[in-house]
Amino acid sequence: MIVENKTGSGGNIGTDFVAKAPPDGPHAPRRGAANAINVSLYRTLPFDTKKDLVPVALVGSGANVLVVSAKTPVNNVRELVEHARRNPGKLNFASNGNGTSIHLSGELLKYYGKFDAAHVPFRGAPAAMTALLAGDVDFMFDALSISAPQIRAGRIRLLAVTSRERSAMFPEAPTLVESGFPEFEVSGWTGVMTTGGTPQAIIARLEAELRRILSDRELIAHSKTRHDGELCRRARVRRISRRGNPALGDGGEAFRRAGRLSRRSHRLAGSRPRDGCVRTQSLPRSP
Repeated sequence: MIVENKTGSGGNIGTDFVAKAPPDGPHAPRRGAANAINVSLYRTLPFDTKKDLVPVALVGSGANVLVVSAKTPVNNVRELVEHARRNPGKLNFASNGNGTSIHLSGELLKYYGKFDAAHVPFRGAPAAMTALLAGDVDFMFDALSISAPQIRAGRIRLLAVTSRERSAMFPEAPTLVESGFPEFEVSGWTGVMTTGGTPQAIIARLEAELRRILSDRELIAHSKTRHDGELCRRARVRRISRRGNPALGDGGEAFRRAGRLSRRSHRLAGSRPRDGCVRTQSLPRSP
């Protein structure tokens, strides 16, 4: 297997590459919430998600976290909200790209917390984390598995998790529900798709190989201890059924949840679908 990172445009560049590839199975992007979100985020896409792509399997899910820079003078969610209210438009937050679930989580926090902050999109999570570590941005939402090493090292502070229940990895961290936002629940998820028109026999082979790999005991143990369930917690690939559109089954529900997050975030944040970005009411960071 050869891994080729094609980042940018909220995942659309890599997805478009696969959507236009020959339908013979070798091209299979790892996709997540952005696939569902981008349908309602972008006015136009260079591919048709329903026709040009076919889901193979939902392979994992996990919580996101709200983290702040060591330079941000807050220790909990309430302090962050109060700090942002005292400095309207002066704080900013990073994300791994416009329209991602990480970005929209920030927009939801702005709405529920009744404050303004500027969104700074980066080309991928590593670049966003680098900015947070440097103190160039004040806070961000991120996948728990990516932020965990920096949290443990004390380079960033964990304020809350976005799941309904606390994380087994950081049980001392409250949920955003516990922090005063009863409707705030966001989970990241990861699936595998391939080119539309790929023969069913090839899709079944891909699914079977994923099932075999994710059933490996060593991999399961690694997932539980290092990534808090980033891979499928029950160590099995959940097949995405395609009985009509949108897809049904576990994967279909994940797509629907992400789509609802997108639409709700657009509405709450005062944004509208555009070509390549989300219009927000954020103010620029003061010099």
